[in-house]
Amino acid sequence: MEHPPGRVPWCARLALKRADLRQRLTFADVAGSGVDVSAWIKNITNNYYAAFVSSGAPQSLGEVSWNVAPPRTYGVTVRYTFGG
Repeated sequence: MEHPPGRVPWCARLALKRADLRQRLTFADVAGSGVDVSAWIKNITNNYYAAFVSSGAPQSLGEVSWNVAPPRTYGVTVRYTFGG
C-alpha cells in the first residue's frame, strides 16, 4: 500500500528508528595463499527491532504484522580462491 509523504503508518515509523549495525574485518590473500579470512558481527547493539512491518491491505481491518530481526550474531568466514 502506498502512503503519501509524511503519512507513514505508526508501525513503519517504529521500524525506521532502528539500525542494524554490522562490522567486518577481512584479511585478503593471507600470505599469498589465495585464502581470505573475515571476522564479522551483525546487530552489534543487540537491539530487538522490527525488520519488516506491514500494515496490511485495506481489507485487513487494521491488522499489523512484523518480522523481528535476529539477535547479535558473530562468526568467521574463510574463503579460498582457486586458480589464481
